[in-house]
Amino acid sequence: MFILLLKDISLSVYSGEILGIAGLVGSGRTDLAKVIFGVHSADSGEIVLRGKRIAKNKPRNSLLNGIGFITEDRKNEGIFHCLSVRRNLTSLILDKIKKWGFVKEKEEKAISRRCIKELSIQPPNVERPIEFLSGGNQQKVVLSKWLNAECMLIIMDEPTRGIDVGAKAEFYTLMRTLAREGAAVVMISSELPEIIGMSDRIVVMHEGRIMGELSPSEATEEAIMSMATNQVTENYKREQARGS
Repeated sequence: MFILLLKDISLSVYSGEILGIAGLVGSGRTDLAKVIFGVHSADSGEIVLRGKRIAKNKPRNSLLNGIGFITEDRKNEGIFHCLSVRRNLTSLILDKIKKWGFVKEKEEKAISRRCIKELSIQPPNVERPIEFLSGGNQQKVVLSKWLNAECMLIIMDEPTRGIDVGAKAEFYTLMRTLAREGAAVVMISSELPEIIGMSDRIVVMHEGRIMGELSPSEATEEAIMSMATNQVTENYKREQARGS
């Protein structure tokens, strides 16, 4: 199994912003997301969330500290195929809606109906098996379950992969609303127009390193690809130096 080594990574993301992470496949974008969320462990370094150092980072610990992770592999890692929309929506908050070891079904249904209404999930049926929903509506369910967990930081890895144009537009609106309400969003995407159009800042990775950061005014497909392929020209370096 190939494991990419992440090297000298230093990354900040702020409440109310969408931070885009660009790079070619194999650049380390997903590896970085999995280290932050605790799927993979790091040999050194630390994660600090609102001044609090997160020790022994594991997925459950990340969840308890307000970090969410929408995986790029929705079908195999993002949803429970055999369960209903209701059960998927509440899968991360069962501890909050249980009494004497049993899920309070009335409360679970109320939460699910609210989620369906707020995110316009179609069809609006809490008992429908999630596998029968479109890709865009499945992704809305995935996002909503993390919102139910009240995450302060949400990492989205290829969040619009496999969904149609209309669903993408809805998802972009949801992301913007999430940021306006104070969440910090990290978006990993292979689609350069998406990265440029949605991000407040963009960092670019190459072979496990962050090659640089671009503001919206600096971000072009050419500039991103130059960093992503480690082919930044001397002219581009000089332009960056003049702008700093």
